[in-house]
Amino acid sequence: MVVHHHKRAVVGFYLLAMASLLFAGPAAAQSEAAPTLEEVRIEVAEAMEAIAAYSAAQREAAVAEARLALEQMDAAVAARQRETRDAWAEMTAQAREDADRRLTELQSALIGLAERVGTLQTGTDSAWVELNNGLMAAWDELSTAVSASLEPPAMAE
Repeated sequence: MVVHHHKRAVVGFYLLAMASLLFAGPAAAQSEAAPTLEEVRIEVAEAMEAIAAYSAAQREAAVAEARLALEQMDAAVAARQRETRDAWAEMTAQAREDADRRLTELQSALIGLAERVGTLQTGTDSAWVELNNGLMAAWDELSTAVSASLEPPAMAE
């Protein structure tokens, strides 16, 4: 019974975290000098390498750095979604389907990373290695989705 309550609390935490990121992300991404999705991916990759080296004793720093990386990725993903919407009229039906699929995968991978950041924060010290490995796996999935989303769609002729 306690497990179910804890599980609900963790899921609620993830949902609140994602909601705040989704609403904050687009506003943050609207600055004129916003970095591209690829530039953010490179920066976040560097942050993830640093996080992978943190110990359980450095949990607060790891979580803080992971949250910052997550916010940067969320803003960059929101910008990519706007770019795709802006180019929608020039895309073929197949390109639209492909772009929609890629953006869905990108959003799903971003949510997966957010969940892993939450797990990293709430997990036990004895499970640190597994938690950290899960975070890195989620990052790899998001990085792959970013690369796929950056491939240009076929445009209408």
